[in-house]
Amino acid sequence: MTALFARPGWLACALAVVPALAFLAARYARSARALEAIDSTPGTGGRGTLAAAVATRAVFLSLAWISLSVAAAGPRWGTELVAERTEGSCVSFVMDVSRSMTATDVSPDRLTFAARYASAVLSRLDDASVSVVLAKGEAHLAIPVTSDRLAAQGLFASLSPALLTAPGSNLAAALETAAGSFPSSLSGTRTVAFFTDGDETSGDVAAAAREAAAKGVTVVFVGIGTAEGADIPLADASGGTGTYRATLRDRTLSAAAKAAGSRGAYIDARDTGSALRLLSAIRGTGGPKAAGGSPAYKTKPVDRSPGFLVAALAFFCCSFLSAVATSRKEDFE
Repeated sequence: MTALFARPGWLACALAVVPALAFLAARYARSARALEAIDSTPGTGGRGTLAAAVATRAVFLSLAWISLSVAAAGPRWGTELVAERTEGSCVSFVMDVSRSMTATDVSPDRLTFAARYASAVLSRLDDASVSVVLAKGEAHLAIPVTSDRLAAQGLFASLSPALLTAPGSNLAAALETAAGSFPSSLSGTRTVAFFTDGDETSGDVAAAAREAAAKGVTVVFVGIGTAEGADIPLADASGGTGTYRATLRDRTLSAAAKAAGSRGAYIDARDTGSALRLLSAIRGTGGPKAAGGSPAYKTKPVDRSPGFLVAALAFFCCSFLSAVATSRKEDFE
């Protein structure tokens, strides 16, 4: 019952039809006796006309009252999608899973370090919605905006360069994907937490950061690695295996953060208190509403009250019209 009605207690009002019908029956009996006393000539049909009129009005009035009672109870069935305006923080974690993130200049390696860092930050965001974007030669929205933070935690625990097949590193595409993942209905803060070493082989991450900031998105680059870097194996053109010195491109990330203006920041993950700075940025005051993104929707039961209100009005009108018709018939006779 509670699934079909928002306020099922109002259905009890429909029971008022029973005493109302009893009252009308008693009133009809009195009227019939009075009519019979005035005109007892057989075959006049006065009593039959009165009975039909009373019965018709009783039916229409009963249906009208029952419809009103059902409308007050808030009938609802079926579902519809409605745009949802959300409050609070929303953060998109962008995880660079390119080959350079396998460097071991931070323990145990950059990608594992970044995953643990992001997981620790996420565990402190009890009231935030999150999304996760994977960055490599292509960008992939692995987890759309959701309040299910366990899904993000599970993905962090299984990060690997093998999750994406495109070679290289396109940080700009990943940032654009993250900025576009925020619901347009969100009225709170929008933050992109980008975990990367800044090694970019295509795209322009500074231009992407500038565009994201223009949409009201705060972009925080979290640098993973060291300036000294570490060698990683890399296949050469002849099919052999060579090495590539992967270093932290902090200048690239700092320049991208500067391009975002007041909505940009660069944090070295090894600095003391860096996680607190990132949390502060995520929870900070929001700016203008983002212009992009897909609206967030939720399902809700369809309210059927208006239909029952219309039915009640129709039954009341039928009751009135039946009374008018009966009156004209009596005048004609």
